[in-house]
Amino acid sequence: MQDVHITFPVEHFHAMVAAFEEQCAAQPEDVAILDFGCSYKRERGYIVLEWRDTVNPAFIEHLSAEGNVLDFTVYGIPCLTSEQAAV
Repeated sequence: MQDVHITFPVEHFHAMVAAFEEQCAAQPEDVAILDFGCSYKRERGYIVLEWRDTVNPAFIEHLSAEGNVLDFTVYGIPCLTSEQAAV
């Protein structure tokens, strides 16, 4: 499982969220929106996506080329075993 945290100018907030909602609806078994909003200090829009497996490399290329994307981070979420969760 991998997550992607994407930041973009707040003036593009609604358009970016709508675009990601559309993309996630087209691939519901692969990716989901976990969170979106606006940061306080820099007033940047953000969205957090979760891939059930690993992030598609073509999506990373798209984010790198997208002019409205200020930055993004890809990170893994470790799965807890039942023994770890019980602690």
